[in-house]
Order: sequence, then C-alpha cells, then structure tokens
Amino acid sequence: MGQAAPPTAQAATTITLELGASVVALPEPGLASRHNLPAERDPFIGREHDLDALTARLNGGARVVTLLGIGGLGKTRLALHYAHQQLRVWQGGVWFCDLADAHDLEGVVRAVAAALSVPLGRDPVAQLGHAIAGRGRCLVILDNFEQVTALAQETVGRWLDVAPEARLLVTSRERLGLPGETVLVLTPLEEDAAVALFTARSAAVGGRVGHEDLPEIRALVRLLDQLPLAIELAAARSRMMRPATMLSRMTDRFRLLSAPSGRPDRHATLRAMLDWSWELLSQHEQQALAQLAVFVGGFTLEAAEAVLEVGDAWPADLLQSLVDKSLVRAVPLDRGDALRFELLVSVTEYAAARLEQLGGRAEAEARHGAFFASSGQDAAIDALHGHGGFRLRRLLGREVDNLLAATHRAVARGDGVVAAGCVRAVWDVLQFRGPLTGGVPVSAEVLNLPTLSSRARAITLRVHADALRVMGRFDEAMVHAEAARALFGQLGERGPECAMLGMTGALHHAQGRLAEAEERFKAALAMSRAVGALRVEGGMLCHLGSLYGQQGRFDEARALLDEDLHFARRQGDRRSEGVALGNRAIHLIWRGEHEQALDHLEQALAIARESDDRGSEALCLANLGMLRQELHQHAAARPPLESALAIARDIGARHLEGVTLGALAAALSSEGHLDEASERAIGGEQILRAVGDTMELAKLLCVFARLHHLRQDPHAAAATLAEAEALATTLSVSPGSELGQAVARARAVVH
Repeated sequence: MGQAAPPTAQAATTITLELGASVVALPEPGLASRHNLPAERDPFIGREHDLDALTARLNGGARVVTLLGIGGLGKTRLALHYAHQQLRVWQGGVWFCDLADAHDLEGVVRAVAAALSVPLGRDPVAQLGHAIAGRGRCLVILDNFEQVTALAQETVGRWLDVAPEARLLVTSRERLGLPGETVLVLTPLEEDAAVALFTARSAAVGGRVGHEDLPEIRALVRLLDQLPLAIELAAARSRMMRPATMLSRMTDRFRLLSAPSGRPDRHATLRAMLDWSWELLSQHEQQALAQLAVFVGGFTLEAAEAVLEVGDAWPADLLQSLVDKSLVRAVPLDRGDALRFELLVSVTEYAAARLEQLGGRAEAEARHGAFFASSGQDAAIDALHGHGGFRLRRLLGREVDNLLAATHRAVARGDGVVAAGCVRAVWDVLQFRGPLTGGVPVSAEVLNLPTLSSRARAITLRVHADALRVMGRFDEAMVHAEAARALFGQLGERGPECAMLGMTGALHHAQGRLAEAEERFKAALAMSRAVGALRVEGGMLCHLGSLYGQQGRFDEARALLDEDLHFARRQGDRRSEGVALGNRAIHLIWRGEHEQALDHLEQALAIARESDDRGSEALCLANLGMLRQELHQHAAARPPLESALAIARDIGARHLEGVTLGALAAALSSEGHLDEASERAIGGEQILRAVGDTMELAKLLCVFARLHHLRQDPHAAAATLAEAEALATTLSVSPGSELGQAVARARAVVH
C-alpha cells in the first residue's frame, strides 16, 4: 500500500486513496484530543436554567437539539459552555462546526469537514456521516445554521440516520423542521444576569463603573433589550464614558426603534447598537470597518493592509482600534502562526451596507481579489512544494472562503487574470483539504468567462482537467488536458505544457492503457529535463517507477524510484519525499527486502505526522501492519492495522477502511481467530464492492478463500478463489504482481 502521489502523479499502490485535505495527526489518548472547542475566554454569566434544560435534553436521549432565538442572544456561548462542562460525557468527542460563512451544501460540508479533520471525496455528505458514525457517542455542534435550514434533511437528517450514537446540537434563528427535533427557545437574559454581564465585561476592559452606577446600568441593559451581544459592545465603551453618558446618547434612538406596543424590536435594537458604535468611530475607522466587509471567513493583518485604503492612516493602527472597540475579533492560532481577525456576522452585514453608502465597494473587492490572486502565481505555488511548504499550505487553507469569493467576484466583473489566479490557488487547497467536488464547478465558472486571456484560459483548463481527473471523469479530463497542453504550447510555456502531457499519461494509466501511459510519461520526462521543469520531472519519475513496478519490471522501477527519492530530497519537497519513500517501500516488500522497507515506512510515517496528514498516516500504518504480516509477525501486525482502521473510520475514508479490514482479516486468521477474521473480511468485502475497487476486492477475496479453507468449507473456498481469479484475468495482472502473487498463494492453499 503506497502513498498518494503529487497532484499530477498517480502512483500504483497497494491501497489507493485520493485525499482532498491535509488533516491533523492521530490524537494521543486523553480528553484534550477529543474536541476542537475554542477556549472560554471569559466567565459564563447567567442562563443557569437554560443550561440545566439543555443538559437534561441531551442527557435524556434527544438526538438533535436546536437552540432557537434571534441573533445576539448568546446561543453559541451557551452551546460551548455546555460542551466544556460535559466533555467527559461524550467519549467520541465534541466537535464544533462554525457555519457562519456557509450558504450552500458545499459550504456546510466544507465547514464540518474542517472541524472533524476529514478529507472529502465524491459524496461528502455520506462521507461525513461515516466519519461521525465512526466516532461513536459524540456531540457535533452546528453553529449558525439559520442560513442553511433548507439543507437540514440533506445533511443533519442523513447524518442522524447513519450515526445512531451521535447527538447534534444546533444553534439557529429558525427551526430545522426535522422529525424528532427538540427545540430549546432562548430569551433575553434576566435583568440581574444582564447587569452582572455588563459589570463583568466592563471590569475586564478597565471600565469606570462603580456601585453608584447600578441604576443607570439597569436602565441601560433594559434599553439594550438585555441581549448579550449588545451588552458586551456597550461595556467595551465604558472606558470612555459612564453608563449615564451612554444613556443620554442612546435613549432617544432606542425609543424611536421601539415597537408600537412599547416593546423594543430586538433586531432593531441590535442595529441601533451598531449604529451607535458606528457613530463613535472616527471617519477613518468607519471607512476601514466598511472595507473589511469584503473579507469572507476572516483575514490576516497582511491581507487587511492590502485591502484597506484609508487616506494616510496606517491599516495596522485602524485594525487595532477596531479590535479594541469589539467590532473586530482577534483569533489566536495554534503553532505560533500570526493572529487572524474576523467580524461577527451581524457586524459584517452592517459594515457591508455602510460600504454601499460610502462607495468604493468595487475598488475594495478589486484589491481583495488582487491580493488573493497572488497566491496562484507560479512562485507561490512552487513554494507550497518546497522548504516550509506544509506551513504555507496550512495558512493558505484558511483562505478558501476568501479565494472562492474573490473568484466569483472576478468572474462577475470580467477580471480573468484574478479569476484564474484565485481558482488555481483554491484548487491547490481543495485537492488536499477537500471537498474535492468543489474544483469542477468553480473552474467551469471561470472557463465560461469570455474575457479570459489565452494564459488565464490555459491555467484554468489545467485546473479543470485535474479536478475532473480526481472525480474519475477521465474522458472529460482528457479533453481539457489536451486543450491546456495545446494552449500552453502555443504560448511557448514548455513547463506547463509537459505537465499537461504528464497528466494525459496519468489519465491513460488510470484507465488501464499502460502502453500509452508509458509513452506519455517518457515524453514528459524528457521534455521536463530539457526545459528544467523540476516538479514535473519528479512527478514523471514517480509515475514511471510505479508503472514499471505494476508491470513486474522491478529493476527499472527501482532505479526510477531511487532517483525520485533523491530528487525530492534535493528539492526540499517533503510531501514528495514521503510519497517516494512509501512507493519505494512497496517495491522493497515485493523484492523481499523487508528491513529496508520497514525503515522507509517509518520515515514516511514521520513525514505524514509532520504534515498533519492523517490519511497518509493511516496508509503508512496499514502498510506497516501488512509488512509485519508478510514477516509472519501476526501479533505485531494488529496494532498498526487497528490504528489505521480507527483513523479511517474517524475521517470517513471508506475505501481505506475496507482495505484495512481485509488486512486485519488476514492477520486474525493467521492467529487462529477465525470468527473475528470472518467478521472483518465480510465488512471489508461489503465496502470494497460498494466503492467499486476491483483490484483490492480481488486481493481480499484471496484472503477470504484461505479463510474458508481454514473453516473447512471447500466449496466456498473454491467459489471465492474462482471469483478472485476471474477478476485478476479481467485486470490483466502479471503473475509477479501483488495480486498475481496473492492469487497464487490462495490457489496453493485451496487446491
């Protein structure tokens, strides 16, 4: 079982798993590793009854609980506080999914996949269901669901069907309308709790509030409708003014926004709070806040500096001021990365409306697009594959929403250069982080732009072809790959031209046309060396080495795989180094050089963990288990295989789960645990038939045939072996191939 190849390479592997995301390493046992909850940054105040009610509902067996109420009530905070208190109740973990920026199915699955660290494939909703189910008794929190309630049955409904032990906690302004939904309606804070919240938040920012201010504070929180968000915004201003001063500035406006009955409209009072906050800003701060509304999903200081254009004011100072005034949130990141900034959804919408009033939206969006399009330039993409590439890709992965927004806006205004740059960058993220399904529609959108220059069209054709390839739409991918190759050739860009030639070889290889694949790979390798296209050269070495190994041409394969490994190390491309080590390990196993194969697999595993790629980690662990099995170390084979199986289920990797179940069946049968082995083999067979992997199914059937023989069922053994032999004939494998050897071993036992 080998490693996944680089973007334009598809190595012949014992287990093939296309990964769309870089995901976190296998967590160590312990409570902290079973959740992704943001820390509670300040004390939780009020809502004791709501907390008790929520606890009773979830502990009482409710499958899905919706915290219902208008914006600013603190639904998210209540959900997080409950989760922190009840972590030990949920053995499968608690997973927080922020859907604030999700407006369609793709956005929902991308947000949930990111929270669960699941790389997505062809049916992302189903894959997430399997990932949730694999975690057992877990709690998944879906925050800000109101903008995607139309998708409730398609997402939450399906996940509930396949994950009976899981529970879902949803925050929303609308009911989901699902059977069995339990709704907990939140109301504004009680007055005493609202006063306590204002006092605590004021003290936290050094506000000038004393006991003598209590009457004014009570009046103030009533005018603020006792909404936590409005209270916190007001408390942030207490450094500059006393509660009495706030009252004098706000009373008339809030009275104007009251409902005819005298009861304030809560949405109106929240807007009035934002109006008030806006008027306290300087002109430059107002312009900055309005321009920040063009970001989607947060931003870095560098991005803000590129977008903000506010006279001679320094963007960093303006951003700091907006953070201090609670209109922008600074979000610390892990691993020493720089701060990231975000606006509340309500603040973003408010700022966007103000930007329309002030003017300059088109200009701000153009600056936003130009900044993110730079991530798709040749140098930026090359940097992702060199020294420090893992960190750069992780940082770029946080910008998917900005990249997609910039792409759509560029298409709308006819800016082909920005659209092509953004779609190239976003595909580099999607193919590692998922969802893989996102590449085809966004690249097709750009291709439909009539104003694309020849180079922008060639770049986008390349992305579109690769996205189609990953989705298994090989014929369409071939058409677009050939078109991109021809266009790059006309432009005289030989490096991209030979990359596309290599992609056509990979497409031939995927469809079993090995002679055509070899011809294309050789031609692309020669061209890459002639023009100095180093990444293409490495990819072709990988392709040809894997192809020769599949054909049983082991000496030629070894020479190419050795060269590929040395090449990756010279370039500082750690991912390609891991791929090369994994593929070379498989070759060494076939050659019987087990000690060196073990060393290669351990190195590949270390690289997978270094890159936080759990899928590759699972592949390496499964390969280690299979190597132990090959060495007849059956007891030692089980731990890495069980770990690989756990990761596969955790990330929803059904194909990897099926193959690993087959490997476990082999190990268990060798130890004499025939009942457990049969159970694993049946599960693996069901999965592999469902996903349509004929090669891996044939290998598992060989295991099953031997298992039937051990259970003294000769008829079942013969029938199972016959099916495996038929599949091997259909696949035209050589006797020396892995499948050919598996069939021979099974035949020797059964006959």
